[in-house]
Amino acid sequence: MPASIKHVFVLMLENRSFDHMLGYLPGVDGVKTGMSNPDPSASPLPPVQASNGATDRPASDPGHEFENVWQQLYSTPPPDGFTGDSSAVPTMQGFVASGGPETMACFTQAGVPVLTQLAQLFTVFDNWHSSMPGPTWPNRFFVHAGSSGGLTNSPSALTSLAGVTLDEAAFSFENGSIYDRLDDKGLSWRVFHGDALPQVLAVKRHVMPFIDNSANFASISPDSPDDAFATQLQSGQYEVAYTFIEPDYSILTNMYGGNSQHPKGNVSSGEALIKYVYETIRNSPVWVESLLLITYDEHGGFFDHVIPPTCDAPGDADLNLGHASDPYPFDFRRYGVRVPAVLVSPWVDAGVNHGLFDHTSVLKTLEEIFQLNALTDRDAGAASLLPLLTRPDPRVSDMQAPTKLNAPALQAMAAASVPIDPDAAPDPALAGFTRIAASLDIGLTHGQAPPAAPLVLEQIRLPETSVKTTKQSLDYIQSVLDRLNQHRASIARH
Repeated sequence: MPASIKHVFVLMLENRSFDHMLGYLPGVDGVKTGMSNPDPSASPLPPVQASNGATDRPASDPGHEFENVWQQLYSTPPPDGFTGDSSAVPTMQGFVASGGPETMACFTQAGVPVLTQLAQLFTVFDNWHSSMPGPTWPNRFFVHAGSSGGLTNSPSALTSLAGVTLDEAAFSFENGSIYDRLDDKGLSWRVFHGDALPQVLAVKRHVMPFIDNSANFASISPDSPDDAFATQLQSGQYEVAYTFIEPDYSILTNMYGGNSQHPKGNVSSGEALIKYVYETIRNSPVWVESLLLITYDEHGGFFDHVIPPTCDAPGDADLNLGHASDPYPFDFRRYGVRVPAVLVSPWVDAGVNHGLFDHTSVLKTLEEIFQLNALTDRDAGAASLLPLLTRPDPRVSDMQAPTKLNAPALQAMAAASVPIDPDAAPDPALAGFTRIAASLDIGLTHGQAPPAAPLVLEQIRLPETSVKTTKQSLDYIQSVLDRLNQHRASIARH
């Protein structure tokens, strides 16, 4: 391999399928005339066609919990007595039944000009799948640990902090995480996070270093002249082996806004983040020794026509199954729905790659570059990205790899927001971030359960507890962030 890669960057965005984002890109296995899903609510009207009518911010957030995705794949939700067997071949005919006609709307190239430009300039994958048919959290755990530890749905929040230790609040994996592997090898890693609470904090052993301002965590703020991401990369001294970038989920506005491209927010703001991350790396000294993967954690309930293939189960212990808000058994022998993925590097040629990949391909690539042991059977058998780095010479001219990309289609909409109903029940995804806040609450008391701790967000199905609304959840998260900031200010003074 001619390339000498010293820096791996991953930007993982939120909740968009391949057909939804890149289905109209020439040369890919994308949207074709006649693709449709039946609409049970409109019978006997014709089925809903896949179309080019996607909007920058959809009118609703399609369901993407395990039971929703199962319906999207198999047309009906998991039945009573469901065992988790995924051997039956999906029909891919349940998207409209699960999420309504808007799930069939897809973007043209004009709607996502930044992602489209990178897909045409570098290597775009049309067979990259999420790692399991479920929501954000288990799929993000696969990129961190090669497994979700049995988690199939969004997490439950802690009902109380009384007697809970930091390890009990965290998500554990039998073989640890990629960050443990890098630490054991003496290799550096960094998580840049757009939100105050990066999701990776849910992984065991990250909370205390984060509280104490570890160099392993830094913010990314594209609109700030002092942004740490740009400052560090342009310093000429960036020696980090693995950089994972989390977007701004806009947690404190209940996922509205931000730049994650979560359907509660808008696509244009995420396009601006993609542009910023690419241009920062491209115009830095690390460009010629780097690869950047841009992908999405899961499909968010949006239509995709490709049947997820079968795969190897991770083979590790189900340590996190009990942390789910509504746990379902699953054999983990089938991938989730396809998601967009683009590999950017001076060492790759432009083109479409039709090979089978999932999020554990990130781990496989890191393991090959840095000579690390596999975490689970899933990443051990995953496809690596290294065989795609085939150029004899790097792309260094502006014509080969532009230093500036197209602008997002609707940049002015990035600041749009939607009012929050203060009495609404919390979104399932919010429970996970409230659990992270609870972990910080515990960690700020040196890893022990705080005395007389308040009740935190309950599982949505436990209304007898004291925190029942979105507003109460957000207020709790804000209170913990205030406490964290006070702690860090105290450290700085001393």
